[in-house]
Amino acid sequence: MDWRLNNTITPFQRVIYEICSAIPKGKVTTYGGISNILSLYINKEQSKSSSTSSTTTLSSTSSSSISSLKISSQAIGTALKLNPFAPIVPCHRILKAGNPPTIGGFSGITEEIGTRIGNNAVKNTPSENYHPNIQKKLRLLKEEGVNFNVDTLELLDTTKLMRTHEWNTKDMEKAAQLYLLSRQNLSKHTMNKNDTAITTMKTISKKRTIKDTNVPNEEMIGSKKKKKN
Repeated sequence: MDWRLNNTITPFQRVIYEICSAIPKGKVTTYGGISNILSLYINKEQSKSSSTSSTTTLSSTSSSSISSLKISSQAIGTALKLNPFAPIVPCHRILKAGNPPTIGGFSGITEEIGTRIGNNAVKNTPSENYHPNIQKKLRLLKEEGVNFNVDTLELLDTTKLMRTHEWNTKDMEKAAQLYLLSRQNLSKHTMNKNDTAITTMKTISKKRTIKDTNVPNEEMIGSKKKKKN
């Protein structure tokens, strides 16, 4: 199944899933790690675009706002929580930040919920006591050579974490370009909506003006009274 042909996901989900797909087997990252690398490449792409094209005041203002943008880790987490293509889109390779990182959530189940039995949070429990989704994530990662302490759910080997230089440049450029394109389309859509709203308001205002000219004002009423007298 080629998930890229699916049209039911949002542009932002598409960007995050592209980044997930760029993480090789045996490697992992965190939600913050995706935020950092995506923000880095967005800034690079924006800088390239600004230097190779003539910019107006409007476009330069837009460029600075995009360049300073920091992608939210929470937004990334939400996109991954809604991932309908797991494990084809390998969101199981995204961990919860920590020192060391921990297993994090999977398929809508957070780490906190996935490690609870009844209403009590449990520590130092064997993996079979975890939620099935957490068990599945542990299993998927173990098959790829990424292991965790089954009691604390901490990553055992932090060299498995993706470093900046390990990300494929072409993959990240593609993700950044997708993100910038989605922002441009959203901006155009918003501008079109605003233009429609302004046109509608002008039409209403014009109709009211026409209607108001048919209503006699106080001076007209006064002059009519004088003629009658």
